[in-house]
Amino acid sequence: MHTRPGLLFSVLAIAACGGSQPAPAPVTTAEPPPARPAPVTCDEAAVILTPEGGGAEARTADLAQACKDDTWSAEILTCVGSSHRPAECLAKLPDYADLAQLMNVGNDDEDAGDPAPPLECDQVISTVWWYPPELTETSPERRWDLDVRRRTLVEACEHDGWSDELKRCLQTATDENRPGKACLDDVDAASLDDIKKKITAIDELAAAIEKVKKKPASIGCKQVVAAHYADAKWKDKLDGFKQSERKRMIAESRAKMTKACTDTAWSETLRGCIVAGGGETCFVAASMGLTWSYPAAGVTAALGIPECDDYVAQMAKVIACDKLPQSSRDALKQSSDELFAQVLGRPKGERASFASSCKAGAEAIVQALSSLGC
Repeated sequence: MHTRPGLLFSVLAIAACGGSQPAPAPVTTAEPPPARPAPVTCDEAAVILTPEGGGAEARTADLAQACKDDTWSAEILTCVGSSHRPAECLAKLPDYADLAQLMNVGNDDEDAGDPAPPLECDQVISTVWWYPPELTETSPERRWDLDVRRRTLVEACEHDGWSDELKRCLQTATDENRPGKACLDDVDAASLDDIKKKITAIDELAAAIEKVKKKPASIGCKQVVAAHYADAKWKDKLDGFKQSERKRMIAESRAKMTKACTDTAWSETLRGCIVAGGGETCFVAASMGLTWSYPAAGVTAALGIPECDDYVAQMAKVIACDKLPQSSRDALKQSSDELFAQVLGRPKGERASFASSCKAGAEAIVQALSSLGC
């Protein structure tokens, strides 16, 4: 992960100001939370999803019937009724390609409404076993492999800017055996080769996980910590700190991981992945984000940069402010700890470059503290 100074501290400053929630005004009583949107019926959802134009009535009837036959969940129906882009609510349904045609095909009128929104990568990448090299039903750690493949492909799609034509092809592919494989014919050779290399690495890691899981004694929490936070892994990390401070942060990181692994009973697959050398891939697959960086999130130290040390002190005040909901403070602390750990893990020369961003972030937090009444 490459953390840019401006992005790093802008994220925290925005979070300190309440993120997506506006800073609360000084009122004497809290307003009740807005009511949760109720799900619409299948018939109502079909009307919402059908564009204007020729054949709209028939397509509405077909969509309503599909909803009833497949028993769309309340979550999907709520999303359709409340979203500005309701078609995306159906993206993960197995028959999405057919539904997409009902929602879009045949609408040739120039005045039929707003053009369809750009397709999102997460919306069109669902079935991923067929991406080369293909997975079989007996492939090692198949469920884990599929999940990591999908995350990797979505990231590649977003990073490389896959064309709308390619995304539309993937969305509407109807080949039941290898849905969308023909779409890759239009991907340039270099990008396709990069995708193959990434997926091959995932498959190799899956095989390694399956192998180490056959020896349970090799994937205990002690072995997990020894693998991830081995002395060799700390090479070139935490440079510029006093040796005693460096040793403390390493020891705290190991202790935190041991406790987390034990207390929350990390799965065999996660433990096997770490012991097999999967590194960050393991934690991303387990939705742990950047918690186990070098040092671990939550391990603190003075950066020796006055502006950044002041930033950390101001952030602590926001996290302690009881005017914010506890859930918001918990989320903010988690994000703050993860990002601060990333800064600590930077080479000494790079850490110094964060000074101006720290100063701007601290000033923003001071304003946030005032508006929050903390």
